[in-house]
Amino acid sequence: MLTIISTALGFFTSLVPNVLDYFKQKRDQDHELAMIDAQTQAQLAIGQMQLEATVTDAQLKEIQAAHKEQASTAVAAGRLFLACPPVLGRWSRIFLSWSSWPSIGPLHG
Repeated sequence: MLTIISTALGFFTSLVPNVLDYFKQKRDQDHELAMIDAQTQAQLAIGQMQLEATVTDAQLKEIQAAHKEQASTAVAAGRLFLACPPVLGRWSRIFLSWSSWPSIGPLHG
């Protein structure tokens, strides 16, 4: 009887390290999965910030291009008025400013 008990005790004690290793490995894998998830979230946040920076940069370039085009148009209009005789230049400026009013100009009745 003592032999059977010692054999069973020896068998079960040989399984204890394997069971403990299993739980340790499971805990380590859970920790690694949590770390990978955190890294993935961080990379997604970085990608979102880079996307927002790219969109902002594109909007800035679009605004700069519009201002550059507007400035070149204003310079061309200024040169046109300088090229006109003074009287014609004054009358055309008055007409353009008057016709741009929404409800008073001669084109709007």
